Amino acid sequence: MRLAKKIIRIHFEAVNYRSEVWVNDEAVGAHEGGYTGFELQIDDLLIEGENFIAVRIITPLITRDVVIDGLGRDDMPHWRGAITGGIWQPVSLMATGTVYVDDTFVTTDINTGKVTIASTFQNQGLKIQSTRVEWTITEFNENTPIASSLVKLSLNPDIAGIGIHALNDGDWVLGAGLIDNFRNPKKPYYAIKKVFADRYIAIRPSDQNVYAGRSVQILLTSVNDGDILSGTLLLRVKANDGQTLLDVNEKMIIPNGIIDLGAYDINTERVEGRCHIYLSF
Repeated sequence: MRLAKKIIRIHFEAVNYRSEVWVNDEAVGAHEGGYTGFELQIDDLLIEGENFIAVRIITPLITRDVVIDGLGRDDMPHWRGAITGGIWQPVSLMATGTVYVDDTFVTTDINTGKVTIASTFQNQGLKIQSTRVEWTITEFNENTPIASSLVKLSLNPDIAGIGIHALNDGDWVLGAGLIDNFRNPKKPYYAIKKVFADRYIAIRPSDQNVYAGRSVQILLTSVNDGDILSGTLLLRVKANDGQTLLDVNEKMIIPNGIIDLGAYDINTERVEGRCHIYLSF
């Protein structure tokens, strides 16, 4: 079987209203809600050759016996969803390796211009997997990159995740943690909650635009909602021509709370154009 070692999921963009899914006469799962997407992992139920997938859909008319604006369940069935129930958005099958992108969610703040990108990843293997996550944001309808990052992760089986947050123009924030795999409720809730504590380091230059001959500072701030962290801070700043402007390699302890880690001066006397910052802990 060509897909024998793949993780196979069936993804529904939206089904109105309650849906129940079977694969080869085995119940896979159910979902309730006419506008939210959902997906189910089905690779362990597939067989070599022909497979049978069945979806049972219950419309809102049957699932809700309430009065709205004086109208009961049987007064206006066409308005209450008796006719409009069903699969009304695309359905797809996805085959991936044991490590895959589970979801990406983008939020914005119109008042500050802040954009937050949160992506979660799943590892369905039996051991910790080392993987590389690379993301790039480009101009609309163009290939011009405006932000990018490259992160190396070690993902635990069944529970894994990373949040990447792009803030205002002067900020870059990287965060990582564990995210509960909602498909497996057997995981110890409190253990996962403890590990899921937010931890990240923010970088902010003291000035966005620096004139020749003036210095600039790189300011580091840590936000740690979990236990004390011990590790090595690696911070490197390079100019467009490859010149190294700052190279920091320090062992440090990050306590709980919001802590200023330090300020590092950069001499920009002979530097033109953009600078690139690399950070890891």
